[in-house]
Amino acid sequence: MTRVPSWAVIRDARRRQHRRLKRRALLLVALATVTTGLLTQRSAGGLQSSPPPIRVDTTRIGGYLGELQASATRVWALTCVQLCGAGDTGLDREQLVAVRASTGAVIRRLPLLNAIAFTIAGRSIWVAHFVSGEITRIDPANGRITARIDLRLRKPIAGHDREFLPASMSFADGYVWVSTARGWIAQIDARTARLVRMVRTPSEANATTTDRYGTWVAEDLDGVGLLTPGTRRLKLQAIEQAGWRAAIDAVISGGGLVWAVGSVDDTVNRSTVAILDPRRDRVLHEVHTPAIAGAVYLDGALYLGDLAHGRIYRVSSSGSLSSLKTPRINAFLASSSPDTLWAATDASPGRLLHVALARG
Repeated sequence: MTRVPSWAVIRDARRRQHRRLKRRALLLVALATVTTGLLTQRSAGGLQSSPPPIRVDTTRIGGYLGELQASATRVWALTCVQLCGAGDTGLDREQLVAVRASTGAVIRRLPLLNAIAFTIAGRSIWVAHFVSGEITRIDPANGRITARIDLRLRKPIAGHDREFLPASMSFADGYVWVSTARGWIAQIDARTARLVRMVRTPSEANATTTDRYGTWVAEDLDGVGLLTPGTRRLKLQAIEQAGWRAAIDAVISGGGLVWAVGSVDDTVNRSTVAILDPRRDRVLHEVHTPAIAGAVYLDGALYLGDLAHGRIYRVSSSGSLSSLKTPRINAFLASSSPDTLWAATDASPGRLLHVALARG
């Protein structure tokens, strides 16, 4: 068996770690460099005045929180609880924790497992295992595995190395999407647990969202990619502002629109949101803010986290920008449920933050 060169292993590990933390730890560190003058920046619609600070409640989850996903009644958190610095070896252990959305109370902790990412798909949870490349479907009631699929790259990276090394997951329209820092995305049928297709992408890490027009992929400096049904090639569209290419880190579907979120330049001092019309595949509005940590869609608007400075920005579908005041907490915005935004801290012990929004 051909030995994988050590430089290839180190390169893949570094790239995966960099991309995984880019929207979290790097942005949180960069927030410390943002001056108060940046908070006066305006979008095309103008930054409106904000009311007094809104309440933020806390639930102690424990470990190092990595991901959150919320539904109408439950919030699931993936937290590392053992050997958290050994993610590249597979020796680390994570736990999925269920929280009641209405109260923030912990209601279930599943058995420990090795996991890099997860996604909620109907009544099941899909989990990605980094070292093995295995994707498993588990029963959220007891954590038992109900299906498995082993992902391998279609082409080797170095020598005979075809390890997939999954980095992130998403679910939409009956399909689970798995991306890798090695530049591929895999589509899995959630019902049959079978691989539908695997598509090459130009960037080293991806985030996806799916609507009726296709699957939208965050492609870093290449902008936004669109994978239409039945094809195996992405249509790319760069997002630029004042001559700078935006590095797109996330794409989110909501309200019949696609919201592309990224940073404007290498200093990570500014963030940009491009609002796309998916039917015509064109940018309707661009909104710029100070650097943010996390973005989620809720009730017709996109919310951007700047909790380290006590701010959450709200971008409407028309491109107008307003802000909410919060207590100053080092946390990233991660998910939403009806009338509530959910955030998580990066430091241990992990805390889940629920930000209740007023109706109307």
